[in-house]
Amino acid sequence: MGSAGDSAGAGGSVDRAATAARCSLIAFRQRTSEVIGQQLKPLLGERVAIDCFSFEKGLPHLGGYDLVLVSSVELTSEVARHVQPGTDILLVRRTIRKDSWVELMALPPGTKAMLVNDDQESAADTVALLYELGAKHLELVPVYPQMPQPPCLEMAITPGEAHLVPPGVKKILDIGDRVVDGSTVVDILSKFGLFDEAANKMVSRYMSETIPRSPGMMAALGRLAEMRTQIEQVVSLVRDGVVAFDAEGRVTLLNRRAEAIVGRQAWAALGLPVGELLPGVELEEVLNQGVSVHDILVRQAGKNLVVSKAPLSREGNVVGGVITLREASEIEQLEARLRAELRGKGHVAKYSFTDIVGNSPAMRAVLEQARKMAAGSSAVLILGESGTGKELLAHAIHNASARRSFPFVPVNCAALPETLLESELFGYEEGAFTGARRGGKAGFFEEAHRGTIFLDEIGDMPLRLQARLLRVLQEKEIVRVGGTRVIPVDVRVIAASNRDLSRLVEEGQFRSDLYYRLNVLPLYVPPLRERKEDIILLAQHFLRARRSRMRLTEQVLQAFLRYHWPGNVRELENCIEYLINVVEGDPTIQDLPVHIRGSVARSASPGALVRDPQALALLQRLGEAEHGGRRLGRRSLARSGLGLSEHEVRVLLKKLESAGLVRIGRGRSGTHLTPAGKELLAVPPAGGTGAEGLTGGSR
Repeated sequence: MGSAGDSAGAGGSVDRAATAARCSLIAFRQRTSEVIGQQLKPLLGERVAIDCFSFEKGLPHLGGYDLVLVSSVELTSEVARHVQPGTDILLVRRTIRKDSWVELMALPPGTKAMLVNDDQESAADTVALLYELGAKHLELVPVYPQMPQPPCLEMAITPGEAHLVPPGVKKILDIGDRVVDGSTVVDILSKFGLFDEAANKMVSRYMSETIPRSPGMMAALGRLAEMRTQIEQVVSLVRDGVVAFDAEGRVTLLNRRAEAIVGRQAWAALGLPVGELLPGVELEEVLNQGVSVHDILVRQAGKNLVVSKAPLSREGNVVGGVITLREASEIEQLEARLRAELRGKGHVAKYSFTDIVGNSPAMRAVLEQARKMAAGSSAVLILGESGTGKELLAHAIHNASARRSFPFVPVNCAALPETLLESELFGYEEGAFTGARRGGKAGFFEEAHRGTIFLDEIGDMPLRLQARLLRVLQEKEIVRVGGTRVIPVDVRVIAASNRDLSRLVEEGQFRSDLYYRLNVLPLYVPPLRERKEDIILLAQHFLRARRSRMRLTEQVLQAFLRYHWPGNVRELENCIEYLINVVEGDPTIQDLPVHIRGSVARSASPGALVRDPQALALLQRLGEAEHGGRRLGRRSLARSGLGLSEHEVRVLLKKLESAGLVRIGRGRSGTHLTPAGKELLAVPPAGGTGAEGLTGGSR
């Protein structure tokens, strides 16, 4: 395509930098294209640039135009081959001038005349236009230069084509070139979002001064009026109060809810400065900077209002804004009702990471890893023994995720029979089975939409349901039991199990494809016996949670450290609750539950300790020190190459002392072996010649 001025017709080239939209105008003849262009340019102003082309001079490629205008509907299919796909093509509707219309309507009824134009189509279009405008008292015959045998009539009517009238016609009425209908101007300006109040006044003036009443224009204005009425009805139905204002800050719209909030009717508020209507709202930042403001709290007329503001802009300039109002009490009531409904269904995560007690290195690593996993939406698989706190971690991960505002739905896969679990997970349609609720029921996956579903004891899910669950994870959609409708769901899955899922896969009891789909973010929770540093911390926490003043003696705490806790944290919590209920005062070892007391006694026996490699190594190191005439304290023992921390040394020494093998001295006196300990190790007296024993051979 050539430069902007090539074949541009009347008006010459256009400064593209100053225009917001580009149009091309296509007609059969170049003169028609130029006439229409000359009429449109003053109506559209500088905001729309028009280049004029014709089939008479040949069409270039019409790429780069925002809109293509055609003078006739017959041109549409041919023009479409020259424009980029997706470019809109608009027909330019034309009419006649008002003074010409007056002359036509003054002709006697029954007047027969030829309507002369440059081609058959244009002549027929003009006849149709005159009849549409109401000139049905005339009998018009289309005439054009290529017509083989024009009729012999005494009168001819022509739109600016008097030179084409056949010879011998006695009377010629030239109604002048057809002019662009106002509805076309409205369509073009509306296409580019330019039909503002100024454009409306211009089009109205053009219609009243230049053209007769146009049915096309009346239809366009009717559509605009209908659209405005519809918008006003929609705005009135909005629950929020809506106030619109113009660039000068004056109210242009007020819906019914806003009327109730501000205490004024719309007819009395229109045209008022918004500052007068809402004295608590500052408009400067919206008008001058185009800044949106969300959910600010304003006190007005004894009401707390939550106010949001957004600017309205056109071509980069702020031309007004919209304010939405809602009473804070309504929001509070809505939030309370929503939370009550969710709590009623148990669909709220109750715990966060701050509720998880644990300061051992192993637990700190687990919590750090879980916090990282919370940031994503991938499936999480939590593994660990029963009672380690897997569900607590699932709650915390959800509450730390971007889904925390949406439901958290826990499901115990081992607690329900297969048929019931299927209908609870995926829902069911009405009549799916005997006893099905009328209207059907949404399943847990639907209720967890945009939130998290926690599938506890996933290892106990039947194989048939595993296949359905796999499809949900892959396709992100469910089909209710007894139904065919596909329902999309956006749910994050957190699964948990105290079973070895990899072994279940090998045994054929768990689908391998489901296992790998769930095992995207694996999280292993260590048992309590592997994080003994947390035992005392957890015991004290459970006492505080129950507001108990009970004090755990050192003897009981040491018993807790010696016990292996097969039930993990849950068993420890149960033990504390047992002590609170049955013991008056501070408990002793004899007050502990029988199974814990017996296990502690067995673990504290010398034989059991000698079978403990760490306890045995510590006992041997103490024997070596005494053989050299020295006594070691906890710090020295921790630095003696045993690979034990001071805390671990302290725990083992307490066990050895309880078994009667060592005596822990105060201060710098260190720890020394008791006769029973020496006997166990067969340690010789200090400075002796050496003896065979667990510490080694002769020296």
